[in-house]
Amino acid sequence: MGLTIAFAVLAGVTTATAAGAAPSSTTSTASQSANEICGYWEDRFGSSFYTHCGKTDVAIRTIYQNGTTSEGCVAPGRTFLDGKQKATYAYYIYPC
Repeated sequence: MGLTIAFAVLAGVTTATAAGAAPSSTTSTASQSANEICGYWEDRFGSSFYTHCGKTDVAIRTIYQNGTTSEGCVAPGRTFLDGKQKATYAYYIYPC
């Protein structure tokens, strides 16, 4: 399975909440490397993440495999999206 990358149009996007799960930010902006993927992406194991490369919290919308969506604020850094459901995409919607 290849790496799926979808870039956020606006910098500063992070992860939404998986249905029933809180966003899980795991990386601070200060520790992000220059080549960090910003926006929605999947790792080689198929896990979904959203990396917010901005300096303030933002709201994102997450779309799940079953067609449902959720919205939530995420902090700068990497957020794990998969919870009770598999996320298929996430994108920036507004500042928090």
